Amino acid sequence: MQTEKSSECPNEVIALQSVRELAHMLVEFDLSELELEHAGMRIKLAKIRAQKSAYLDVETKLEPAKKDMPIIPLEETSPPPVEVGKMVSSPMVGTVYLSPKPGADPFVKVGDLVQEGQVLLIIEAMKIMNPIKSPFSGTIAKIFIHDAAPVEYGEVLFSVL
Repeated sequence: MQTEKSSECPNEVIALQSVRELAHMLVEFDLSELELEHAGMRIKLAKIRAQKSAYLDVETKLEPAKKDMPIIPLEETSPPPVEVGKMVSSPMVGTVYLSPKPGADPFVKVGDLVQEGQVLLIIEAMKIMNPIKSPFSGTIAKIFIHDAAPVEYGEVLFSVL
């Protein structure tokens, strides 16, 4: 920390306790700098932060493999195939409602067959309820949003197989 006095009143002495209190405020409020001017006296406190190295010097000791240790080959496993299907994205920003009114059954559930043009949900934007229709026919594979959640333009809403 560094302190400096204004050249206006060089003979005035500031109590050490006052400087300590200011330094405490610097830390308490996580400030990088604090400047105070009072009765012709100026005090400036600043944190000088040391730069941290981007690299760490770490010494790693590896034990050599023992000759009698069996080598176990890793089994090659492939993840199960994921059925992605076609994505239905939000055409606007708003709040999603999965059912026509509170407490009612949702428009669609996972596994439901949907037809092109069928209403999937409602997005409220600027107090207007906008029905969002399926752009294609298929089966609802996954629902990516929750009821009454905010949604952004282009955010994926459904996956349809």
